Amino acid sequence: MAEATRSGGDDVRRLLAEAVGVWDALDRVSTIVARAYRDEQTRLQRTTQRRREIVLSAPLEPRPPTA
Repeated sequence: MAEATRSGGDDVRRLLAEAVGVWDALDRVSTIVARAYRDEQTRLQRTTQRRREIVLSAPLEPRPPTA
């Protein structure tokens, strides 16, 4: 990039500057999406674990006598 900036014209320098901005924006968006994905994955794992605990504990809970 340094070489292209030195040897390129104004158009090349502007293009490189804009490209850096685009890559920075993509990095920020990718970070946000990855964090949201991990958060959702954690939420789903907790939900699955709670359901599993309910199913496995149900046979152990006392039931009222049937008439």
